[in-house]
Parts: sequence; structure tokens; C-alpha cells
Amino acid sequence: MYCSKCGTQNSEGDVYCRKCGLPLNPAPQTQTSSGKSTSTNTPKSYLPESISDKLPSMVKVELVKMSPEQQSLFVEEYRRKKKSVGVAYLLWFFFGLYYIYLGKIGWWFVYFFTIGGLGIWAFVNLFLIPGMVRNYNKDVAMDIFRDLKMTST
Repeated sequence: MYCSKCGTQNSEGDVYCRKCGLPLNPAPQTQTSSGKSTSTNTPKSYLPESISDKLPSMVKVELVKMSPEQQSLFVEEYRRKKKSVGVAYLLWFFFGLYYIYLGKIGWWFVYFFTIGGLGIWAFVNLFLIPGMVRNYNKDVAMDIFRDLKMTST
């Protein structure tokens, strides 16, 4: 089965495209006890699980109510703007540049001029980086959702 948007070949059991996240079968089907398949009217999420697991619960609940096309737009924008924990750790080695990577330029100046809190701040941040990236990505998801909601009304 090929994606209608990006042309990626997907397995027969896939619900959405592996590459772009667009729904492959927009009309979900369910089977009744008699074996007949019927279409359901309940809202369905077409978000890849790798993204859905990292979103704030409010965004997940509201995205299910949106059309598959809007969900696909959300996925594309989120993948483009989200930050990686691995990249943040790599930038930790370069005078705390992960602060700039996460949009906290003021904190970077303080970090730089105190030489990473004489090393103590730098060591503690080794354990805080995953949470900082997670919070940044949640903020990005909220911003994208808010923008998408404003443009759809």
C-alpha cells in the first residue's frame, strides 16, 4: 500500500504512513460479532505512536477531534520543530550551547560567564537535559496546536 501524499510503500496492516504520518485508510472499519464490517463515527487519532506518547494529554484529546488532514499537518510541523535529547547532550560539551538550542539564550550567558557554575551547574545539567528537552517539545506541541486551531476556525 502506497501513501497518497509522499509515495512511501507501507505494509498492508499500517493505519498511517511510516514516513509522513498521513492516514492510509481514513475510514476506520470495525467488525461486528456477525462478521460484518461497519464504519465507526467515533473520532480516531492518526498520530504515530512515537509522537503521540510525547504529547501533553490536552493536545492528544483535542487532536483526535480534528480531521486527519489537520492531524497530518500537526505531525509534520511537530517533527520539524521538535528537539533531540542526543543533540542537546552533544551541545553540552560545547560551553552549554544546548541552552541556545532550546531557546534559552539568557541562561546560556549566565552559564557561560560563570563557567558552568564552576562545573557544578554543568554536572547537574547532565541529569536535567532530558527534562528540559521534554518540556521544550511539549511547549512546541502546544504552540503548534494553538496555531492550527486558530487557522482552522
